[in-house]
Amino acid sequence: MVNTTDTSVKFTVISDNYFDGPGSTIEFSIVEKGGQFALRKVANAEKAQAGVAQLAPGGAYLSWSLQAADFKNVIRKYGAGNQ
Repeated sequence: MVNTTDTSVKFTVISDNYFDGPGSTIEFSIVEKGGQFALRKVANAEKAQAGVAQLAPGGAYLSWSLQAADFKNVIRKYGAGNQ
């Protein structure tokens, strides 16, 4: 299930056929901090499979760090004033 606002998108697991249980969420939003905008990502896993639960913190850190670097590169290339 997907819910959106003007500044966010939130995905919620509704199926039992996923590695995180129903009710698990991940939300991406744009927030303002000190006059600058930032991308915030918040996730919550419900009843994650045992193997996934053990590896999730390290895997999330690695993948989210790579995503942040990619996002920064896109902003540098296509951000405001570069169009």
